[in-house]
Amino acid sequence: MALTKPALTEVAYFSMEFMLESDIPTYAGGLGVLAGDLLRSCADMGISAVGVTLVYNGNIFSQHIEPDGSQTFKSVDWRKVDQLTKLTERISLTIHNEEVHVGVWRYDIVGLTGFVVPVYLLDTSFEENSQWAQNISQNLYADQGDLRIAQEIVLGIGGVKMLRKLGYGDIRTYHMNEGHCGFVPLALLEEHGYQDAEVRKLCSFTTHTPIPEGHDTFDYAFAHTYGEKYIPWHIKDIASQEIFHMTKLAMNMSKHTNAVSHKHMKVSQHIFPGFTIGAITNGV
Repeated sequence: MALTKPALTEVAYFSMEFMLESDIPTYAGGLGVLAGDLLRSCADMGISAVGVTLVYNGNIFSQHIEPDGSQTFKSVDWRKVDQLTKLTERISLTIHNEEVHVGVWRYDIVGLTGFVVPVYLLDTSFEENSQWAQNISQNLYADQGDLRIAQEIVLGIGGVKMLRKLGYGDIRTYHMNEGHCGFVPLALLEEHGYQDAEVRKLCSFTTHTPIPEGHDTFDYAFAHTYGEKYIPWHIKDIASQEIFHMTKLAMNMSKHTNAVSHKHMKVSQHIFPGFTIGAITNGV
């Protein structure tokens, strides 16, 4: 389907996962369902929005609940080309002093009146990449620290760069769905002369996780090893002095932060004292 890009895009919605269809393995739970719900609402309401996420190329399994309540898993042969459209645009990033080539796929969410909200899914599974770089887009929420931070660099830095490559230049709001997207404002800082206040006007943030341990953090030496090119000199002022804290980075660089319920707002305010956190309950 041909896509006409609006002169102004109201929101670019970044999320590590999106529920696009129940059989497309780009989500794991409520965070992804919320992201998909919101963009479907944008499509129904005719709001110019765009989604940015990763596509995952590893082994896919479907879960089955047996009559006795036990779980079994069955391998699924899912092929991107059957449900996504491969685009020709490419960008490259430098991660751990290695050039990583990033491609993109597109999925169109079509609203009730035919209005289209596209979701762009970033991919590193290309022969010109090393096996390590290909593994960046292998599995949702990579449990290895090096692949985890690499995924977040691809999503945040790569996502902004890919939007520019695709012709999205004027975006009113960059919305980060959870701290995995915290590199987004770092990409915007480069574009706006490293003026924190200018970038803050453009960003908003949703936090989901109700426990401190669920928020991604990286030792600063480790973060610099993998993302040196994209980390500004004043990173400790915006991502906390002690550790590279993805959620604090996103909150410090956003004009608005919200939790996903009133109860969660209170829990989040307890976890992050000193930050102003609102609440938006998912009505869907």
